[in-house]
Amino acid sequence: MASSIDSRALGADGGGSAFDVRLRETGTRAFLVVHHRLVYERYFDGTDRQTLQTSFSLAKSFVSTLVGMPSTRGSSGASRTR
Repeated sequence: MASSIDSRALGADGGGSAFDVRLRETGTRAFLVVHHRLVYERYFDGTDRQTLQTSFSLAKSFVSTLVGMPSTRGSSGASRTR
């Protein structure tokens, strides 16, 4: 876990901040903060980094972003007209 995030504010000290309580109430099993790299991770309900998670629509959004990146740079052969 990176030091750029105040883990006590997010409840990582075991104190159960309001944020931590809310994540538990909503059934969150993993909470990650990514800013150019992984800067914070927190797991709930007996899960850990190795636990397989269901991603639902997150996977669709991620793949759509990856597919759209080359076309915005003009490097996707699929978007070129012949």
